Amino acid sequence: MSKHELKFKGVLDKTDITAHLENLVQALRQGRINLQHNDEILSLNPGARIKMEIKAEIKPEKEKIELEITWRDNMELSADTGALVISGTLPDMEEAPGEPTPEEQGSGRTPASSGPAIEADGEDLEKKERE
Repeated sequence: MSKHELKFKGVLDKTDITAHLENLVQALRQGRINLQHNDEILSLNPGARIKMEIKAEIKPEKEKIELEITWRDNMELSADTGALVISGTLPDMEEAPGEPTPEEQGSGRTPASSGPAIEADGEDLEKKERE
C-alpha cells in the first residue's frame, strides 16, 4: 500500500483549535477519522488499541505540547505506564509557604477546567472520586 498523507499547519485562535480537538475526539469515539484540507481528503480507521505519546515543554519564549496517536493491527497494551492526568486545574500539591510565583502575581488568571482529569487507563478521575 502506498503512503497517503495530509498535512496542516497554521496559527489559529484557541477556540478554533479546541473545536478541531473536540471533533477529533468525537471522530475517534465513532471509529472513523475523516480529515479534509482544501481538496485533500484522508479517512482513517483507528484500531481498538492506540499508542499515545505526549510531550509538553516550557521554554522562556515558547510553550508547546505535542500529541501523537498511532495504531496498527494487533497492538499489545502497555505494561503499567503510570497515571496521566490532563486537566485545566493545577494538581493539589503541598508547596512550601512563600510568595506567589510571578505567573500567579501578574496574570490575574486562574486555571480553568478543560475537562475531566483522565488516568492512563481512560477512566474519569472525578467520577472515581465520587464513587
